[in-house]
Amino acid sequence: MGNEEIKRELKIGILITPKEREELVTYIDVFAWSYEDMSGLDTDIVVQRVLLVEGCKSVKEKLRRIHSDVLIKAKVEIKKHWNTDFLEVVKCPQRVSNIVVVPKKER
Repeated sequence: MGNEEIKRELKIGILITPKEREELVTYIDVFAWSYEDMSGLDTDIVVQRVLLVEGCKSVKEKLRRIHSDVLIKAKVEIKKHWNTDFLEVVKCPQRVSNIVVVPKKER
C-alpha cells in the first residue's frame, strides 16, 4: 500500500474471501498509519478514563528506575502522543503509577 516514497504494509488474513479482501482494500483511507493521522478524533468516542471507586485510599507507587534504552524509547512514544493531543495533564497526581513498557514481538 502507499506509494513509491511512503510504503505501507497491510496484513490481511488468509481466511477471508477474495471479495472481502477487495472490500477491505477499498476502505484503506480509514486506517491510521501514524499518530498524526489520528489527531482531531472526537473525544466523545475515543477516550480512556480510569473509573475510581469513591472512598478508596489513594495509592502512589514508588518510582522505579527504567533502563536508559527503554526510557529513551518511552520518551519518544510519549512525545508522539503528546504532539497529537492524545495526552493531557493529570488532574489527580495522588494516583500515579509507573510506566510499564511491553516490547513488541519481533516477526
